Amino acid sequence: MKKTMKIASMVAVLAMVLTGVAFSAETIKVGHLADLTGPTGDVGKPYAAGVQAYKNYINSKGGINGKQIEMQMFDYATTRTRR
Repeated sequence: MKKTMKIASMVAVLAMVLTGVAFSAETIKVGHLADLTGPTGDVGKPYAAGVQAYKNYINSKGGINGKQIEMQMFDYATTRTRR
C-alpha cells in the first residue's frame, strides 16, 4: 500500500510539473490529421482548408488566452483495400 501511494504521488508531481511547462509555452502546438490524398481526398481537402482557416481566424483574434496556435498538418492518405 505504501509503495502504491509513493508511486501515485510521484506521478501526480510529474503531471503538475509537465502542466506548468505546457502553460508557459509561447504557442499552443496541435496536429491536424487530414485526408488530402487517396479516395477521400476530394472531401478531405476542403475540410482541411476549413480547419486551417479557422485556426488563422482564432490567431487573428489574439489566439487562445493570448497564445497563438501552431498547427502541423499531416496527410492521412487513406487507402482502400479490396479482396
